[in-house]
Amino acid sequence: MTDLTARTARAIAATRPFVARAELGTTVMRTIIELVYQWYVRRLERSLMLELDDLALHDIGLTRADVYREATKPFWRA
Repeated sequence: MTDLTARTARAIAATRPFVARAELGTTVMRTIIELVYQWYVRRLERSLMLELDDLALHDIGLTRADVYREATKPFWRA
């Protein structure tokens, strides 16, 4: 191995931990974004359930009490 090739190989090997950390950061950021989106959808669905009339609730097998109990949960609780 020539000196230039050896130095290049060492330089590439030295950057591997940084690449792994960058990939980890991307994964963490993606997870956070997905979690916030899931919270948003959950809050939206719960507020829309409150707007359903009794006939629609009967069709899906829920009572007004079920909907109220679900809608009053914090958005982060499933």
